[in-house]
Amino acid sequence: MTTDRPIASAFATELRRRRLERKLTLAEFSRRVHYSKGHVSKVENGLKAPGIDFARRADAELEADGVLTALVRSEDRSTNSVFADMALDIAHIRHGPGSVRFETHLAFAGHSFPSPSGVQAIEYYRAVLARVKDLGQTLGPTIIMPILRTQVGLLLGDAQSSPSENSDQFLHLAARFMEFAGWMAQEMGDNEAAIRWTESAVAVAQQVGDDDMIAYAYVRKALIALYYGDHYGTIAMARRAQQMNCSTHVRRLAAQREAQGYALAGERDMYLDAIERAEQLLRGEDETNEPEYLGSRKVKDFDLARGWALYDLGQHQQAIEVLQPLHDNTEASSVRARTRIGARLALALASERQLDRTQDVLSTVLVTLPHIESATIRSDLTQLLKILRRWHADEAVQRMMPALSAALMPTAAANAGFDPRPGNAGT
Repeated sequence: MTTDRPIASAFATELRRRRLERKLTLAEFSRRVHYSKGHVSKVENGLKAPGIDFARRADAELEADGVLTALVRSEDRSTNSVFADMALDIAHIRHGPGSVRFETHLAFAGHSFPSPSGVQAIEYYRAVLARVKDLGQTLGPTIIMPILRTQVGLLLGDAQSSPSENSDQFLHLAARFMEFAGWMAQEMGDNEAAIRWTESAVAVAQQVGDDDMIAYAYVRKALIALYYGDHYGTIAMARRAQQMNCSTHVRRLAAQREAQGYALAGERDMYLDAIERAEQLLRGEDETNEPEYLGSRKVKDFDLARGWALYDLGQHQQAIEVLQPLHDNTEASSVRARTRIGARLALALASERQLDRTQDVLSTVLVTLPHIESATIRSDLTQLLKILRRWHADEAVQRMMPALSAALMPTAAANAGFDPRPGNAGT
């Protein structure tokens, strides 16, 4: 029975034309894209609608510059941005001590514990922020979030009761704690809470002129869009951040995210332009170990973004060449970062049907995953499961499937305290 989706016919015509133009037999092309000959034949004859993974692989193999991916994306629901009606309008946010919004933050966070005062307190909170970020590498968000709520409450309370010269510094740190809470909420699979925490961070940052935090909010939202498979939202949010008054560091993170959005859309040339801009900005950055540092201090995020984008472009071997050394050189103590890279590396390896190597990497990922409770990594592993099912008869796949399937069971996720559904997978 033929499909009634017109996209299948348009894609089939273009795929067949480009394959024949490259003088590739059906069998040879099937081997190169790691899909069965029968599957490719059905797609070419309009009997089966192409998936986005198949389109990316075909694009990369036939050097179609995103044309095939665009044909699938044209009716993909993800072209409707998850942020179409949720763009953060920074200009009108004006909240401060005494406002309803500010008091709500304070009540929500729970200000109930004594803390140091004055300059000593500021250094204390900075040390706590650094320590909590380190703990986030080895502990799950269900453990980290109560700590963050408490610290936010303490900081907002101290900001209200302190002289003005100290109040701004308390608010600055409160915004950074809130931003990290947004990331932990995303790791729990609660994207709505992640956005609320991020917007709260912006509201507080506005009080002290923390332009980097305000711009970085868009980088964070771009990451949420990226995990939704929403290339439009990813690009729009990342470009908005680059238009704002912010540091070279935040502008570079935004350019990286923009590049990833273009890769997700299959726009290779646009990806190359954005990643080149990010690399140029990287050269102008100063290294820092400050706890207020926005983004990951535990991994070379430029390499991770590049490897991630290459995978989304269907250039899986190139992705492996970037991600493998990044994985190997990431400190074992940076458990969350190393597990995230490992999951992406396993995806790239499996896509190239390097199944024994996939098993080696996956084994380490599955050991650490229960401890860090990462919904975003789980979403990558859900993709991996779909890829491995293509070769269910392979011995390496049969060795991997029981443990991988068990790790993705809803009961395991519920015990860890987050929603495992792909749509709630939260960078």
